[in-house]
Amino acid sequence: MKILFLALDVNIKSKTGDAVHVREEVASLAKIGNEVTLIAPQTDGPEDELKSLQNQDNINLYFNKPKKYFRNLKTVLFCRKIAKKHGSIIIYERRFTPKIGYTLSKILRIPLIVEINGLTDKEAEIQNIAKTRNIIPKTLRKRIWRHMFKSVKRVVVVSLGLKSGLTEEYGLKKDKIDVIYNGANTELFKPMDIVKCKEDLELNIKHRYVGFIGNLAPWQGVEQLIEIAPKVIEKIPEARFLIVGDGLMRPQLESSTEKLGIRDKVIFTGFIPYASVPKYINTFEVCAAPFSGIERNVKYSFSAIKLYEYMACGKPVVTTDVVGIKEEINQLGLGKIVKADDTHAFRESIIEILDNPELQIEYGEKARDWVLKEHSWQNVAERVQRVCLNVISGTATI
Repeated sequence: MKILFLALDVNIKSKTGDAVHVREEVASLAKIGNEVTLIAPQTDGPEDELKSLQNQDNINLYFNKPKKYFRNLKTVLFCRKIAKKHGSIIIYERRFTPKIGYTLSKILRIPLIVEINGLTDKEAEIQNIAKTRNIIPKTLRKRIWRHMFKSVKRVVVVSLGLKSGLTEEYGLKKDKIDVIYNGANTELFKPMDIVKCKEDLELNIKHRYVGFIGNLAPWQGVEQLIEIAPKVIEKIPEARFLIVGDGLMRPQLESSTEKLGIRDKVIFTGFIPYASVPKYINTFEVCAAPFSGIERNVKYSFSAIKLYEYMACGKPVVTTDVVGIKEEINQLGLGKIVKADDTHAFRESIIEILDNPELQIEYGEKARDWVLKEHSWQNVAERVQRVCLNVISGTATI
């Protein structure tokens, strides 16, 4: 199947979660036999993260250069040219506002599927990011979005919460929305020797690391992880906290460690290459995902890539009850789930796992097996492919 994959607002050269998602999804779709033509924005910077796409058959990679004038029109014409060149028979756009895919679908007379990974306006509000001034009133924009969503063939979301949100906000019928959770690259993310990983990363082999991977944004709850760190270290003096990633909250988080007197016991790595992330995870004895109870998390829930990557490495997780897979974690015994913003319960769960090596092994082995079975990127690609094939054949279920 020839798929035109549009990721027009994702910098696929970056180390952020949205870029990882696009690269892995496209690579996996190609590996299972599809020809995928990916169009992403042209950005500056090294192309190290693109090797998995550039070195793989069945992937055509194009970059759309932003234009100052008539940007949308020129983007449509560019994408139309590429789609016709490669004979694309379906459009798959990863975007909350799929205006390019919608227009292309009408021009080329081929179906459009939209994938939504989050409500970008909500996230911008939480981070106080100023949006570009829009001359179209918000109510009118919402009506336009509703029309576009109703016109697309299918909408793919990464959590049940997002499905409910789109149904409530935009009047989509539930049977038009497919939930496909995120995944992990189980060939890259796998169990490794903990001592060797510490040595390779020049970490103290005597320290016992509690780790976090990801974007340092308000909804991640990393400030709560910093808050509980002193008590964890008091109970287990060898414990250290390893924060892998970067984001708007990093200065605030670093300042908090200073105030708490634990600056030398918390390591901030900044962004690291994607291929190096598994080695960091394999230094952890406990993997933390302390998502907060803000509206963005509670109302819409989500599918956190970090959780699947933690578990693919055979590591126990401690997270909160706002994630989209909390039931599985509880029922299958993959880690600990605590109430959002309950720092006491989060702290005690971390201490319990650190104090119990057998529990670490039990949770980790079950977690690895579960991700291999249900949440590899190949699993994700197969489900996406099924949605595409059903759209082409005129059926609805996945």
